[in-house]
Amino acid sequence: MRVLHLIRRTAHSLWPSLSLDDLQLVRDVLSEEELAMWSAMQVADRAHSVTVLRRLDEQMPSASHAVRCAALLHDVGKSVARLSTVGRITATLFGARTTRMRAYLAHEAIGVRMLEGVSDPMTVALVSGQGPEDLVVALRRADDV
Repeated sequence: MRVLHLIRRTAHSLWPSLSLDDLQLVRDVLSEEELAMWSAMQVADRAHSVTVLRRLDEQMPSASHAVRCAALLHDVGKSVARLSTVGRITATLFGARTTRMRAYLAHEAIGVRMLEGVSDPMTVALVSGQGPEDLVVALRRADDV
């Protein structure tokens, strides 16, 4: 567990914000079905996903559409859990004590199931942590906010 990463993520989740430019960027990248899933995410997760996309774009300006979608949708499975910041911290530190905590901790697999048949297969693979190593590493680096 990377404590500094968790502290930064917690701070970002307490005061999330999305600008009109952020929303337009998301609309430009995602399909209508993907946008509906992204919109169901909690605002902190949506704001985080835009940060991840912007960091990815800086690191990899020629990233494909599928990779950029993965940056925005990598946490889409968290929308099923609907845990508060405190609930997420508790689940991370103490494990799956409730159904919602189990869903939170399994968000990658849940997100993959949500995206299958909707997103590009490469997007689905990257959300699952699979795919070309350079792309997986680039997404992880961009996600290390």
